[in-house]
Amino acid sequence: MVCLVPFVTSWISDSDFSRDASIAFALVMLAVDLTQVILFREVISLNLSTGHQLDKHDREEFRLAKVMLGISIGYLAVAYWLPQFLLVFIALGLLMRTITTTIGRISTRLF
Repeated sequence: MVCLVPFVTSWISDSDFSRDASIAFALVMLAVDLTQVILFREVISLNLSTGHQLDKHDREEFRLAKVMLGISIGYLAVAYWLPQFLLVFIALGLLMRTITTTIGRISTRLF
């Protein structure tokens, strides 16, 4: 799925954020994020079944993968209804991930 990102990014650029290109981009990002969540879940299950414990970083990365999956669903909605604003929503999604990471790290230090 990651290999398709340059293609859909170029398509969006060439088509001035057409609905079809924006939806294709959002679907590729959704597939990438879904694949990441599935892989994290499988690795975590394998580690827990062999007696390994998850550290804070592992839990944080899995949580953030799920956050990005939710955000990529938002990309799909924006791509369908407001494709010209997809780039703005992507920037907001990355900002949301950064804020979520910061809040998570601060809360783990406090508690």
